[in-house]
Amino acid sequence: MAFAGCGATCDESPTGWTQADRLFRGDRSWLGADGAYSVDLGDRVLWLFGDTFVSPDGSGSRSGSPFARNTIAVESGHDPTADAIAFYYRHDGGAPSAFFPAPDGTRWYWPGPGVRVGGALLVFLSRLRPGGGLGFVTDGSEARLIANPDDAPDQWNAQSIALPQNPWGVLLGTGAIFVEDGYLHLFSCVEPGNHDVYLVRWPLADAATGTLADPEWLVDGNWLPQSQVTSPPQPLFNGHTEFSVHFDATTKLYIQLQQPGFFFGPDITMRTAPLLTGPWSAARTVYRPPEAACPNVVTYAAKAHPELRAPSGVAVTYATSSTDFATQVNDVALYYPRFILLDVASSL
Repeated sequence: MAFAGCGATCDESPTGWTQADRLFRGDRSWLGADGAYSVDLGDRVLWLFGDTFVSPDGSGSRSGSPFARNTIAVESGHDPTADAIAFYYRHDGGAPSAFFPAPDGTRWYWPGPGVRVGGALLVFLSRLRPGGGLGFVTDGSEARLIANPDDAPDQWNAQSIALPQNPWGVLLGTGAIFVEDGYLHLFSCVEPGNHDVYLVRWPLADAATGTLADPEWLVDGNWLPQSQVTSPPQPLFNGHTEFSVHFDATTKLYIQLQQPGFFFGPDITMRTAPLLTGPWSAARTVYRPPEAACPNVVTYAAKAHPELRAPSGVAVTYATSSTDFATQVNDVALYYPRFILLDVASSL
């Protein structure tokens, strides 16, 4: 599969999974987004996106198409090379708008990680407002507990769940989710700030009911409820607001994948650990997106999607954009999530 424009250089990559790229490109209204967290729903996969081009008239053109601040999609199975996919967003006065509605006229939500827990779906959201050098600053975070995730998303019953603040500036809901030993573990970073990553957890029974007010923090190797923490917890590593953590059955290691982001380089990096709690290795580069060679193009938001059936390795997506908005609008090879296949063992 080849696409016109600078982003088409991805097809030159020997690990590019271009057959899977078709998953996001078949709709004439949903015209590209970043973010791309995935959630295994059992028989389907939920995709969570940030800023999205949505054509109001289904023209297939981004020109004049507004941004919806977040959208979602449901993939019909686990094979992105063959599955159908349906995209969901709202309409505000006829114009496309965010699936998770804005809390007011100035702020908006970008999705973080999500997880199916019991019969419910839990999705974490970062709350943003205008400001800062990139045009946005974080304003907190929340969660949504969806009691009926097997229904069509436009029929979901979503409950807003407050997330507790903490003295260390860690924005719960950034980062990654991992379920293990009866607990929902959440990796989250200091934001705004140095992006040090910390680990909290809740019993699955609490997470399934949205009881998130008193997470346990890892302090000196012990888990303590936040209400009982008297000394600062220790960060696991320095990370980012978007990344993934999964367990690799071949190497028996936990794998963390991320990209440093707009200002710190395009490379996808990997850390490993023998336990979820660490110790985590230093980050090593495992892939450089070929779009990085294109003028004004940025790559970011890399994540693994181990629930997808891949012909080899693990499926990974990353986002592509341009610092020149006209290029972002006109180059249709950009701003759709791109797939690669990563062999973790050979990357060690």
